[in-house]
Amino acid sequence: MLLLSRNVCFEMFLSEFCAVYAIGFNISSTSMVFCIHMRSFFQNAHAYVNAAFLVKFSESRTFVDKPRLVFGGISGDFVHASKTEEFLIGKRIDSEATFSGKYNCIS
Repeated sequence: MLLLSRNVCFEMFLSEFCAVYAIGFNISSTSMVFCIHMRSFFQNAHAYVNAAFLVKFSESRTFVDKPRLVFGGISGDFVHASKTEEFLIGKRIDSEATFSGKYNCIS
């Protein structure tokens, strides 16, 4: 089971001053990394917000291990979404309960 059918890399312009860059790739048939970088459109600009996700799934599409959800630019104290990481262990990625339940972890 591949999580992504192929490696993903894209650039999206949100406005004339802001762009989003993303890359995603499979590490194995059950693990993937996805990185997002939002910054000014101008070259060599610092990121407004960036994020990286490392997830590992079982063949039944449940989170096997604690996913790593890391953010930058949100605040000086916030790096890991620890409550959400703990919540996702053992949950199915394609479940509506997982999707709606993870929002209760964000505070």
